[in-house]
Amino acid sequence: MSDDASLRNSPDYSPMDNESEQGLKKTASRWSTARYHVYSFRYLLGLMAIGTLQSTISPSVPYIENTFFAEKYGGDDCEAHPSSDPCRKGATDAAQIGSFTNAAAHAAAMFMAVCLGSYSAMAVFLRLCLFRGLLVLASQYDPHLPQKSPWFEGWYTRISETPTGQSVGLIVGHYPEKAQLSDAAAYLALIIDEGKGKTTVVEANPPGLTVLKHGAAIANEPDDASEPDFEVSGGNGTLMMKQTGTQQRISMWFPSQGFRFEANLTDPVPWSSSGQSPEGWAGKLPFLALHWFVYSLSSHASYRLESPTGVVLGHGRAHQEKNWGQSFPKSWTWGEGLQGASKIAFAGGTVPLGPLKVPDAYLLGLRTSKLNWNFHPQDPAVFWVSNDACRGRLNVTAIAADRLLRLSIQASAEETDGLFKVQGPTMSGFKADSFESYRATITVEAFSGILHDKLEERIEFRQSAIEFGGEAWMCPSTSSRTKPEPEPMAPALLRTAEPKHPRRVRKELRSLSVQQRDRVFNAMNIMKKTSTLQGQVSFGRRYVSYDDLVAQHLQAAAARHCDEAHLGQAFATYHRAFTLRFEESLLAVDPSIGALPYWDYNIEAKSKNPRESEIWEWFGSSEGDPAQGNAVKDGRFGHWRVAAAKEISNLSNSFGLLRSPWNVNPSPFITRHRFSCGSQTHFEASFWELCLRAPTYLEWYACVDPTIHTWAHSFLGGIWDTERNVSRVECFATNAIGIPAAWGDDCLQCEQNCTEPDEAQRSCACHRSGELRCLADRILAHKAPTYGDFADAWTSPNDPIFFFHHANVDRHLMTWQQRHLEKAPHFGFLEPSIPCKGHGLKDIIGAAHPFDGSLLGLEDGRPLTNEEVLAADGIHSGPYTYDTLKQAEQRPSLRSRRGEWLTLAGTNRSREGENTRLVPTLALALHVCGGVTLWLYLILHTVVEAFDINGVYLAMMSDIIEDPQERAAAFGTFMAAAMILFVAGMPLGYVISRGVALAISVAAGMARLAYLFLIFPETSRKATQQQSPVQKNPLQTMISACSLLSKNAFARRLACVLVCSGIGSAGYGVALPPFMMGYLGYTRSNKLVLMCVAAVSALVAFGVLLGPLVKALGQVRTLQLCLAASAAVPLLTAVCKDQWQLGVLTPILVCPVVMSIPLVSALKSAVVSSRDQGLIQGAVASMTKGAATAGSLIFGSVFAATTGGGKANSTGAVLPCFALVACIYALAAGMACTLPTVPPPASDSADAAEVELAGAFS
Repeated sequence: MSDDASLRNSPDYSPMDNESEQGLKKTASRWSTARYHVYSFRYLLGLMAIGTLQSTISPSVPYIENTFFAEKYGGDDCEAHPSSDPCRKGATDAAQIGSFTNAAAHAAAMFMAVCLGSYSAMAVFLRLCLFRGLLVLASQYDPHLPQKSPWFEGWYTRISETPTGQSVGLIVGHYPEKAQLSDAAAYLALIIDEGKGKTTVVEANPPGLTVLKHGAAIANEPDDASEPDFEVSGGNGTLMMKQTGTQQRISMWFPSQGFRFEANLTDPVPWSSSGQSPEGWAGKLPFLALHWFVYSLSSHASYRLESPTGVVLGHGRAHQEKNWGQSFPKSWTWGEGLQGASKIAFAGGTVPLGPLKVPDAYLLGLRTSKLNWNFHPQDPAVFWVSNDACRGRLNVTAIAADRLLRLSIQASAEETDGLFKVQGPTMSGFKADSFESYRATITVEAFSGILHDKLEERIEFRQSAIEFGGEAWMCPSTSSRTKPEPEPMAPALLRTAEPKHPRRVRKELRSLSVQQRDRVFNAMNIMKKTSTLQGQVSFGRRYVSYDDLVAQHLQAAAARHCDEAHLGQAFATYHRAFTLRFEESLLAVDPSIGALPYWDYNIEAKSKNPRESEIWEWFGSSEGDPAQGNAVKDGRFGHWRVAAAKEISNLSNSFGLLRSPWNVNPSPFITRHRFSCGSQTHFEASFWELCLRAPTYLEWYACVDPTIHTWAHSFLGGIWDTERNVSRVECFATNAIGIPAAWGDDCLQCEQNCTEPDEAQRSCACHRSGELRCLADRILAHKAPTYGDFADAWTSPNDPIFFFHHANVDRHLMTWQQRHLEKAPHFGFLEPSIPCKGHGLKDIIGAAHPFDGSLLGLEDGRPLTNEEVLAADGIHSGPYTYDTLKQAEQRPSLRSRRGEWLTLAGTNRSREGENTRLVPTLALALHVCGGVTLWLYLILHTVVEAFDINGVYLAMMSDIIEDPQERAAAFGTFMAAAMILFVAGMPLGYVISRGVALAISVAAGMARLAYLFLIFPETSRKATQQQSPVQKNPLQTMISACSLLSKNAFARRLACVLVCSGIGSAGYGVALPPFMMGYLGYTRSNKLVLMCVAAVSALVAFGVLLGPLVKALGQVRTLQLCLAASAAVPLLTAVCKDQWQLGVLTPILVCPVVMSIPLVSALKSAVVSSRDQGLIQGAVASMTKGAATAGSLIFGSVFAATTGGGKANSTGAVLPCFALVACIYALAAGMACTLPTVPPPASDSADAAEVELAGAFS
């Protein structure tokens, strides 16, 4: 309520003369304005600065999007050649993506505009969305991204189930736009598998291939209805497919190689009776860039094969399919099989969907006499995929939760010569990068039921085909093996003379002699029995007892702010230092040990039964005795007991043992269990190599932690007494992450001083708290299970195999570092402390109990940081290395030349490393995830625009400042200030790289949202110095806004003007960037200069021209003049042929467009009472955003259609789009001419409604 209204409602109020009342109003208004500035100015200035920083980078973003898409089309340098075909197509693609992004933003803003009080709900929702997005980005490592090319079409046919066991395959593919390709534009292949261990591939890449359909060249992309009815001819290969009804004739001939194949196919079995493709309805989406259509799952086939060795006649069943599109994953998997009346077909990989890449998206179809199942990503179906292309093995599990179905597929090629190489389509043409097998076995299990535990059918398809396609697999072939990479050269500063003390070399346990292993195990027994105090007297100050090491690990994991040893990027550096401290103590007891051995479980992973390994003869059985609480009492460590915690730690479990507080395991011995939540853990050796391909440290960690690291803990430790059986992934998420988090939040209540082991899970189990704040913690489970020691993450060193396993994980990290020396010294390790202190690059490792610098030859008493431990890479620095690492030229060890390696590492900084220091914390964390920053920017742009701060700001000013003239001035001042900041920040666009520009924009957008949610609402309440009124729900607010517009004709007409101008401005904004860059050849620098000129022109319009025009013509006449001039802007833009023409017109054209904004804001606020200011601002803003939604969608499609997707190279192609924009602006100007030149006086709609209601009852 305004100040004068409050006074009028006071019991002490008495009427006064009009002059006195007006004076009081002026005074109250000025006081309200002053109060507003006192409380809000510093916050709003910061908010404007952040928003302007983002806007400063925004002019660069369309150019960056343009070059990003242009690279997908094969464009090399859009800065040098912005008008090239790839760059023009890229600009058009970017415009379409921008239109969808803006449409989504404006659609969301329509609803937010009238709900300006819902800050808390919006903040919570936004935090959840962003947190989930960050988890996905941090945990997913997928190097197999699709890439675009000219469009491609290919057909595949395979005849199998022949009496002789023979399979014959035919492949034909071509790119009509062959001029754009660097590799082969056509491919013909005849594949003959004799079924006896020999496969012959006859192939050709005809340079002058001609493809005719009904005698004419194929010029358009195919569709589902395209039949196998065409002729292909080239210099060294021909193919003919002739379709007549349900009969098909095929002929393929390689004259120079002496092969000829002819076949007749009849009675095709389609994928579905309706003729639908495996893609389902999603195949009709216009932006799906790759298609798969199965023409027949099983046709009757008879054939004749003529080869240099003779003629073979046969018959069998044929599978036939086709592909087409213009985008290909770098890797994909495919398979098909026939077994009697049963059929299976599947294909998948990372699928391109417009601007997005959908990982592990598969299409699967199973047909049996009993089942007819399809799985698509849009079902929605979830897919888990595990592949080992080089060994010919793949596993795919598909789950359709809505139908309670699960399909498990396991496929493997024959062990000996089971794979052969064929060519596959890529963005540059056909390459020999795909591996196929015609002698694969596909085992399919179909389950149903709530728990997917009802086996419906199990089928084994023999003589099946599988394919691993794409260049990302990088498997060596027998004919052309990959040459070994040259060893990276060390930096010159690191090449020194032979070290005085060579690094110790860690070796695999099984490579040691019996005597060497005995020394290691004997030293460990001494560490277990001898306290640290006693041991340091006998063995020196480097000695530490085994149980004290377990307590140190527990202390770091249980740190109150967060786990300092796990679930963050410091995981590897903490355990490197922790393992090194154990090794130093081991050597203090017996220096002849030489170095800590490691356990390479890949040896077990490749064996038939990992639990029968000789390893368990030393470390005890891989699973304990269930009759004794799963205790392990055999092996070299069968006598070990878990320590009592009271002497060495303030944390213990319910039985006082040195275990995690929630682990009610009562056994005094080491325990192991085969199952985790009812699931067995299996090693997958292929991940060892996969994770080595991760481009940055963060992605390496995201790949290694849930796989190479965790599998061993789950395989050996186990978790039992769970509430239900779940998958290993869900088991890990619940019990390794959720339970510790609940305990840290005081939401897990555990009993103390338990003494009855048999009652552990009945009377001593830890249960989730029933408090409301702990509701989220109760969703996954109500009580904690029992953990085996190696699965109890906080005290897993209790199991003696711990240090040998973590030495192996460290070996993987050192191997990765060796392969990525160009990223040294930091390898992409983030400097910010994410998720908490201890995980930043320069943070102390395990600060509560740090590691001494002397471990790395640094001065005593100095705690080690992540930066220092990461740099000890075992290649150029560090006290140890591994026997599997290539050694660079040796240099003195750390102990002989203290600290020098760190100094050198600090000076060896790449330019990239220097740039990343400019990027704010969160943007950096996302920037290093590799290739996601552009899409993150687009997503964030959508969110930021949806919560439009300008609308909120104007509504708040309207509520606070009562005088319309002062309101108009405030609007103009706000916009002028934004222009000043914009111009001041513009030089940033010249000095930063494209990646950093995107990252800064992302960070600024997030900071802007934080301001909006956390600071701005509180500022608004302080500014008004009154309690917030009762908030209406959004529906009530919308109804009130509509009622206001329906009763105020001027506001209603003005809203229509805004809708038209909103559609026009959105269309102009969509079409202008691709026009400038793709047709006028604007580079990034030129565009930034033009934007700066436009900003200066807008500043002049706000500060110099607006006032005199309004004074001379009035607000309405000035608005009419500005809109009429705006109608000419797009037409003048479209006729520009050169950059200089648009450069001259821009400062002139900008003025009328921008001046209409404060005019409309002032007009719409002047025609309603002070009581309805926020309501009218929100209502009209909602209509404007709706118009912008429509404009973005309409003109994104119109521009793409009129320019042929950017293929048209004439500027005349853009004229229809700009002409349509001009027509809409003209319509807005026409509506503005119907407005009265003098706005009607403000009316209080609410008061009028009350009077009307009272009259109805009188």
